[in-house]
Amino acid sequence: MQKQTVKILILVITTLIAVSLLFNSGLKKSKSPLVNGNSNKEKGVEEVAESSPSQNSIFGADMPKGSITGDICYPSESIPPLNLHFINTETRDDVVISSELNQSKYTLENVPLGEYIAFAYVRGMQENGGAYTEAVSCGLKVECTDHTIIRFLVEEKATTTGIDICDWYGAEIPDISL
Repeated sequence: MQKQTVKILILVITTLIAVSLLFNSGLKKSKSPLVNGNSNKEKGVEEVAESSPSQNSIFGADMPKGSITGDICYPSESIPPLNLHFINTETRDDVVISSELNQSKYTLENVPLGEYIAFAYVRGMQENGGAYTEAVSCGLKVECTDHTIIRFLVEEKATTTGIDICDWYGAEIPDISL
């Protein structure tokens, strides 16, 4: 009876350690200093002091982190409540935050370092989505026909600004229903 209890205890501890290692191994720093051929300085990365805890602190305390900010747009007189997705392109971790009715700006703090894409869906609907795309960086004018999602970096103790989720006209949004 004691041997079986010890075996179960060892199995539980081993499982907890394995889950912890799996979670932490997915939080790696991106090795690429450029995104789409542009440095982060051009994409609006600002140096900030120490990251401070907030209601958006969703990751482990010991990992180096940065922040993401931007505008939220929607092709209507009002902005519906949205689910904003930030996917790490290396680990495929999907961080989702919810916006409120008519919320036009967001900030996501304490984000693990790496390369990300950003997009959104109207809460409860995945038929049509908006994203941070080349058309957004072009100014969303009629001649802006490239709707490719832009990859951007989150760097240590820095805020990546201008990640505006505003292209609702042809952005190729990843299927997250899988």
